Amino acid sequence: MRRIERRDSDQVAALVVESFADEISLAQLGTSAVQNQVQSALATARPPASLLLRAAGLTFEFWVATDGTRVLGCYALHGRSLVTLANLAVRPDLRGQGIGRALLNHALDRAHRLGRCSIHLEVLADNEHAVRLYRSAGLQEYDCRRAYFVRPNTSILQVPPNPRVRLLPVSRKHVRSWSSVLAASTPPEAFHFANSYRSMYVSSTLGRWFGERLPLAPVLRRVILVDGEVAGFIAMRVPGRQSVADVQAPLYMPLAMPVLPDIMRAATQEVSERSTYCRLYVSETRAEGHAAAVQVGYEAERLWSYMYRNL
Repeated sequence: MRRIERRDSDQVAALVVESFADEISLAQLGTSAVQNQVQSALATARPPASLLLRAAGLTFEFWVATDGTRVLGCYALHGRSLVTLANLAVRPDLRGQGIGRALLNHALDRAHRLGRCSIHLEVLADNEHAVRLYRSAGLQEYDCRRAYFVRPNTSILQVPPNPRVRLLPVSRKHVRSWSSVLAASTPPEAFHFANSYRSMYVSSTLGRWFGERLPLAPVLRRVILVDGEVAGFIAMRVPGRQSVADVQAPLYMPLAMPVLPDIMRAATQEVSERSTYCRLYVSETRAEGHAAAVQVGYEAERLWSYMYRNL
């Protein structure tokens, strides 16, 4: 097991795309989206980026399992106090040999060594093998969400904007306000998820310093205001035209309920010149969120299980 190197880039990108071919964003974007993440991991492993990340308490790493010449599997870690495990993949012809478990154990140990308080991941709910693996390692499901995708199009963009909904550049004040809302509304065992937005804000700041060549995991692009109050964010996973934008909207907040379709339209319009797709995840328990997504023109995709474990 070792940190990713430049020579691994093509193998890792091909492996991740093959492993997650059912995810629309990767299926449509191909290896370019993953290669951008790999290049980010390589860039942040060297000064001055590595020093800035350490000073900010951020993690952005890509690890690979190899046999000396081939990449057998990989995973990525990013985040701050809560670290996200992503892109855990194993070569199809080598699955069932314990490589996935070795990668997961290494990721858990690495997160612990970095002093992180908890680890989080997303997995397709119907990927029973992966779900069993994560549960056996002590991860628990805290939510189940349906993914929705939309390609920006003229029918959405021609709808007149709602003056109650505004999108502005993100400031530290917005992140503090939103973190307080999350900390008060999420279950006690999920308290640390509020910190993920602080991490994304720090990532956004560093990303502006280095330019879009350094996409540090999800980067906050805009704050969503409803009647002047923070109601969510727009985050970009991979900056650049060939990318997917995530709408981080609080679908359970009374403030957002009456204007959910307007929030989704505004977000789609905001990213139409920057992304290939706009993506939204709606908890299975939020019927109003599903209705709003369909009303705006989003297409339902797969169901994702959200899991975490305290370290």
